Amino acid sequence: MNIENPYQHLTNAQLLKKVGIAKVPDPDAPMQRMLSQLHTHEIANALREIAFRYGEQRLKPKQKLCCAADVYNHFRVRLGTVQQHLFMVVLLNTCNQYMTDTVVTQGTLNRSLIHPREAFFLALAERAASVVFVSNHPSGSVEPSSQEIEVTQRLVEVGKVIRIPVVDHVIIGDGYCSLADNGLL
Repeated sequence: MNIENPYQHLTNAQLLKKVGIAKVPDPDAPMQRMLSQLHTHEIANALREIAFRYGEQRLKPKQKLCCAADVYNHFRVRLGTVQQHLFMVVLLNTCNQYMTDTVVTQGTLNRSLIHPREAFFLALAERAASVVFVSNHPSGSVEPSSQEIEVTQRLVEVGKVIRIPVVDHVIIGDGYCSLADNGLL
């Protein structure tokens, strides 16, 4: 399940028009009256998409993934605003180029159950050469828990067996932590 927004295919002008912002009859009207004409969820979705476009440096297909900072820049806005723990997988080809990403599991405020079968399902289906796992910490702390380290090490072992190496597990919160960079893989 990808984190998708129904407005992501629209241009900025179309996006504003879609939610009614470009149709405000009196641009000098008080902000409260202008916003009262719009649906809250429409404004939220539009603002979220604008944040995606301007706040993240999204990886494009076949763009080389060089470091954990690339992963962080790709996900920081999307995962930084989510109030539930998400565990995602990023698929890479043989040249460490980005293929796609998807949510493996969505958990509670501070926990997510991860099974290797689900973690590697898309990688097997799409014939990925390697993977990067990404999770968020809604608390903002990027310190990996002992459970996260244990699960990641189990996923690394499974990756070795099925010959899809785990390149990294990047935790996103107020900043990021790379388990690979910290010698925890």
